[in-house]
Amino acid sequence: MRLLVRLRAMSSRTVKYSRIGLFSKSIIDRIASNITKKDLGLMFCIIVFIVYLAFNAQLRDTPIVEDSSYDVVRKAQADSPVDPLMEKKWEIKTDLFISPFLKVCDYKCAIFLVMALITLVTLLAIYIAVEKDSLIFFIIGITPFFFRNSLVLSNFTAMPLLITLFLIGIARSRYMLAFLAYLLISYINPAIGIVSLTMIIYLFLKKRIKSYVLALFSLPLIFTFGMTSKSSFIINKSLFETFIFDFGTNKGIPITLIFLAVFSIIYFWKSMPMTKTALLSSVVISFFDLESGLFLINMLSIFLCVRVIDWLMGEKWENKDLKSISMLIIFCSILFSGVSYASIVMDSKDSEEIINGMEWLEDNTQKGDLIFSHYKYGFKLKFFSNTSIFLDEDIGPDRIERFEDMNLLFNSRNSNTTASIIGKYNITNIFITEEMKHGLVWNKESEGLLFVMENDNSFSKVFNNSEVEIWRYGER
Repeated sequence: MRLLVRLRAMSSRTVKYSRIGLFSKSIIDRIASNITKKDLGLMFCIIVFIVYLAFNAQLRDTPIVEDSSYDVVRKAQADSPVDPLMEKKWEIKTDLFISPFLKVCDYKCAIFLVMALITLVTLLAIYIAVEKDSLIFFIIGITPFFFRNSLVLSNFTAMPLLITLFLIGIARSRYMLAFLAYLLISYINPAIGIVSLTMIIYLFLKKRIKSYVLALFSLPLIFTFGMTSKSSFIINKSLFETFIFDFGTNKGIPITLIFLAVFSIIYFWKSMPMTKTALLSSVVISFFDLESGLFLINMLSIFLCVRVIDWLMGEKWENKDLKSISMLIIFCSILFSGVSYASIVMDSKDSEEIINGMEWLEDNTQKGDLIFSHYKYGFKLKFFSNTSIFLDEDIGPDRIERFEDMNLLFNSRNSNTTASIIGKYNITNIFITEEMKHGLVWNKESEGLLFVMENDNSFSKVFNNSEVEIWRYGER
């Protein structure tokens, strides 16, 4: 009798657990059936970002990926409208995002928090903006553009978010949202603000005006805002090195995206007037502000690439294997560019010796001193030495002249030429690294300025370690 009771109890429990299992399975099935490519892509993007951010912070011990971010931190820490080291007005606006965080933590933690917050909010905004099921997040998550913009603190950091909010406002008739986003875009980057304005004008005029006319309309705005003074040309680089990521520029566009974007333009040109307006305006802008124009073209190329891939995925192919192989090749080629950028970032950490040399300068220079080095080290030298520098990678009105004088000073073995250039700019210290001595500037120990410093009594070596030499001019 007792055995029978126990068997009935076990039976009822089995039925109960089986019902729970069936209920759980039904919930999982419902969730799985409602998950779209867009949902999976968003999760993929977030996972990639978190993993990449964590690896970068752990392996490199710094959230600084590109040295221009140091200037953003310097402005956020400064209490002046003028850069005290370069004696010119700040052009950076992104400091408004990091300033509140610097009040409660150091700059490394502040950058980490700002980039994480802005990137995650941007992904959610894109998710809201894209109404159709799409592979957009799978493409975004493997592009160098995503890696760079989600890690580099610059004037472009918040642009994808603001542009997405601007487009949401236009597409859904939320004009106040579009207007507020436009104001922020124009404040942070006037060049991108001009492109946004051409899109607003097209929205109201529509078929009464051609896209190329609106693109040309941006020209008087460029001159009105004085953007011609920001005209930038990448020095010592070919056209391919300037625009194409695979040829050596971190800000360029992967060649696969270029091919897909060109295909999209040819095939869908008539059906995307707003994109056409933005693209033509961006091309015009790039002649006057190359970095801003390249940023916009990069964003648009991703959009155009996604449109082609979604179209190819939706088309019926006679050979399904060929379709799968084609999609795999496209995905892997874009992924290769993204992985290449990630590997470049991971290998770009400066040694402690270089940082120690820069910090030595802070304690051993005076106000008015000027440090000469390769422009690659310009941003770091300003940040760690708190001293004025000869040249960095920023755009300035006399950049071409300074670049030419930099090359002349590096390569001249004539003491009079060296003294003339040093006197022209009142250079006091020269910062030399092993990288400069082995390929970045020279290939031999006795070339150019190295020979002059070793043999001219006007120069004295004041600091030396395994990676850095610092020379002082005018003392012995």
